[in-house]
Amino acid sequence: PMESICASTGRAAELLDMADRVGAIEPGREADLLLIDGDPLADISVLCEKAKIAQVYKAGVSVRASRA
Repeated sequence: PMESICASTGRAAELLDMADRVGAIEPGREADLLLIDGDPLADISVLCEKAKIAQVYKAGVSVRASRA
């Protein structure tokens, strides 16, 4: 699971030559972020369950909150 998450974030940013702007949660970067109710390292399938997505951020701006 960790390799899959890294491949779709930091490594993807490197391959797209965008690692200076995206791919990590750091000051000055554009953050797309999912807050998940669960541990994707223990069970990566939680990333596929809409009910487990608590919050979504696009470029640092909240675009979806949990309806729970």
